[in-house]
Amino acid sequence: MRLFAILITFLSLYGCTEKINDVLPTIDHPILGAWQFTATQINCNERYEFHPNGTRTYASAEEEGESKYEISPAPLPSGFYKIKNTITNNNGKHDCAGGSTPAGDEVVIFILFNSSKEQFIMCQSESLESCFGPFTRLTKNGS
Repeated sequence: MRLFAILITFLSLYGCTEKINDVLPTIDHPILGAWQFTATQINCNERYEFHPNGTRTYASAEEEGESKYEISPAPLPSGFYKIKNTITNNNGKHDCAGGSTPAGDEVVIFILFNSSKEQFIMCQSESLESCFGPFTRLTKNGS
């Protein structure tokens, strides 16, 4: 539960309005597809699906929603991808942390893939100090 409290805190506190890029992800971008993280200590799943049109659908416990996202086209020099995510729609139900993310909530986070691009972790900054995951790929291309 503590892990999700940390996630919710940094997702709500570290949002910003900066632009990452003005283009949609390329069809071969590694973020595209469906991903899942399971918090085994509370038996709860986070599932994200990143679509090629710059939208993301998600489910966390009973919460389901949609967002728009921008992601760097290539990794930064640190190896992380920078992603800006803005919630556009939400059913208002509770997520794995017991809260709900309101529409309009915006956050910038950093994603680091493993070498096979089949898993990633989400981090508050370009550092491994404040991260959660791994998310494991379920499908590719998010079509």
